[in-house]
Amino acid sequence: MKRKANSYLHASALQVTLVSLSAALTLTATPARNQLSGHAIGGFSTSQPPMVPEENATPPVGLKPAEQEAWLMMAHRQGTPGSVDDPSWTETDSMSTARTGHTATLLPSGQVLVAGGQNGNGFLNSAELYDPARGRWMGTGRLGTARVRHSATLLASGQVLVVGGSNDDGALSSAELYDPATRTWTATGSLGLARESHTATPLPNGQVLVAGGHLFVSGHGGHRLSSAELYDPAAGTWTTTGSMADARFQHTATLLPNGQVLVAGGSGGNRFWLSSAELYDPTLGAWTVTGSMVIGRGQHTATLLLSGQVLVAGGVARAVHYLSSAELYDPVAGMWTATDSMAVERSDHTATLLLNGQVLAAGGFNQSHSLNGAELYDPDAGTWSATSNLNAARFDHPATLLPSGQVLVAGGVLNGIPLPTAELYSLANGSLAYLVLVRCWQMSRHLPTLVQSGFAHQTQGK
Repeated sequence: MKRKANSYLHASALQVTLVSLSAALTLTATPARNQLSGHAIGGFSTSQPPMVPEENATPPVGLKPAEQEAWLMMAHRQGTPGSVDDPSWTETDSMSTARTGHTATLLPSGQVLVAGGQNGNGFLNSAELYDPARGRWMGTGRLGTARVRHSATLLASGQVLVVGGSNDDGALSSAELYDPATRTWTATGSLGLARESHTATPLPNGQVLVAGGHLFVSGHGGHRLSSAELYDPAAGTWTTTGSMADARFQHTATLLPNGQVLVAGGSGGNRFWLSSAELYDPTLGAWTVTGSMVIGRGQHTATLLLSGQVLVAGGVARAVHYLSSAELYDPVAGMWTATDSMAVERSDHTATLLLNGQVLAAGGFNQSHSLNGAELYDPDAGTWSATSNLNAARFDHPATLLPSGQVLVAGGVLNGIPLPTAELYSLANGSLAYLVLVRCWQMSRHLPTLVQSGFAHQTQGK
């Protein structure tokens, strides 16, 4: 199979919520590791999360079933259900169809919608739902158009907007909406320009910003795009907005806490990888150039941290040179600084912000083979450390943070063959317990929920 891959995460409602709460919660990995024994969590003031529940305590009203179970297990000093002594990957149910270049979107129900992609049989219009409670996949409605390297964005209505991509005809302009209530797809307004390998970012006003990408017609040449468009869910239509200074695809787009969108890197054509970055201001409908990355790169990941900084990791540079380096973008200074490098060079991997504030980089491609290695970035220390390996090496796969704090990885490519398999990454013992405490504390203070959130969306356009 021809390798065209780039997996990345966009900013999400959970990430913005985490940033807004981080000052109040002082949410770090350290207290999450130190509270299993039934002692008070160190380092918290009276305005912050409480102690582990008293022995045989009754769970507060309003907890979800899984949270009630975790609370009761802590109260009876039996540990945390579903957790393990060390972080690990465990196999879960496989999808009915092997696929790569697909999208995975966390729905408000907690289920995960996987859509489109391709395998040895061609481009796919099928979609599947993963139910974490049952650990099973089930079929759902089919897309009207088979597509790969598209984007999928969760809207405020709970519907999922799928945009663009490509198939045998070339790049696509069509867009579709998935309704979780009816499990059906319906067509919506088309893009002004067909594109694949673009980014799609939900804005605070409910609109969706699509930027850049690659336009081509099957059998003919193509070109990269600098244009951007806005989708209005109320009207179901697209309007043109300001264009980027640099045409690019296989880049990343991250929603910042101030409502602006940071676009970084990507392919500038002819194996030239961009170091430039730009900011989109929704109030002005315009882009401005910001500081450039230390190294030009594409097919990398970008993750919004609790601090409000953006972590970029890995990717490809200088023709086909794979990167282990990572950089941090400071929105206040508008500058990038190098941070610790990963142990392994990788592109087409995933990077997931965990509920303890760390970032999980998993899988990817390096030189001539798929990777099964995974690493954790600790923002407090500014360092990467190895964690458990995936059961199956893979690249060009999505990763989805579940409400439980686990990470679901599904599909991808191993040695040129698309995979149907899926795996779950579980945090170390104590993380879920700590988050349940935070959840209860939030309820008592009428704050936005953390445990119930999960990523609002995860899009891919490779």
